[in-house]
Amino acid sequence: MAEALVVLARALDRHGDDADHAPTYLELATLVSRAQGQLEDLTRILVHKARRHQNATWQQIADIFGISRPTAYKRFGQPSPNDVIADEGDPHGDP
Repeated sequence: MAEALVVLARALDRHGDDADHAPTYLELATLVSRAQGQLEDLTRILVHKARRHQNATWQQIADIFGISRPTAYKRFGQPSPNDVIADEGDPHGDP
């Protein structure tokens, strides 16, 4: 992901000497999309770890993201296909 961000940062300066070899806007959009996906996966993992190891509640998570408790549960409560770990139940009650 870091490499993709470096490429993105360099490409945004299209006035440099290497402007002819800069990625296209669609290629840049692809890099951003991949980075977003990776950040979402990382966020989900950290939320699961906070719940498991720090007993974070769905309300605390919702407050951090500025969303409702049910929305937090819907977004993070179910494992995604990319998840390395999954929440094992909801020790703090239903969403």
